[in-house]
Amino acid sequence: MPISFYVFLIFYYILLSAQRLYNNSMSKTNSNNKVNKQNLERLLRKYNNNLVISGVGVLFFGLWSVLKLFEEMALGVVDLNSYLMSDYEYTIVDKILYYIFFFIIVLVILLIHYIIGSSSIKVGLGKKRKFFYLFLTAFSLVGVIGSLSLYFTEAIDKSAYDTTIASFLVDIALSLALIDVIVSSFAAIILKRKLRRL
Repeated sequence: MPISFYVFLIFYYILLSAQRLYNNSMSKTNSNNKVNKQNLERLLRKYNNNLVISGVGVLFFGLWSVLKLFEEMALGVVDLNSYLMSDYEYTIVDKILYYIFFFIIVLVILLIHYIIGSSSIKVGLGKKRKFFYLFLTAFSLVGVIGSLSLYFTEAIDKSAYDTTIASFLVDIALSLALIDVIVSSFAAIILKRKLRRL
């Protein structure tokens, strides 16, 4: 199935979860306001805790991915020269620029993970109110989901089978963490608006 189908399912799940949370909070409006407020505050603490935990997870996965890449390069599993065109004569300057561009991409990926993770933690702790990180989270989620298809379309080297399985599980865990960041963020927004109305 196309990647867009899986992306649609994920965002549909996110919207459905937010809608259910909103409906649950609305159904309690007829009950005692004090009890209702306590329940909403309890749910808010729960989703804030989820943001902190998922934020730490995103930071860990980002660092792990970069360290794993450098380890594979050191062991010869990943060879940057293999991505160069064989029918083109590269100068020393071309190769230096190629390596610099590659490491810039790695740093950007690491920076994105840092922004998502640190912002999630700050929002969960009530130290930040801006939600620009959600756009980066959605962008990263699409990228991770897109990379999952490579595990099924490319041939797996038997010598690196264990490493491939571990990488696949880590990508799944990262996807779940990113989904949790989005769901918990929207849930926290809805709950805060509800609490302000009480």
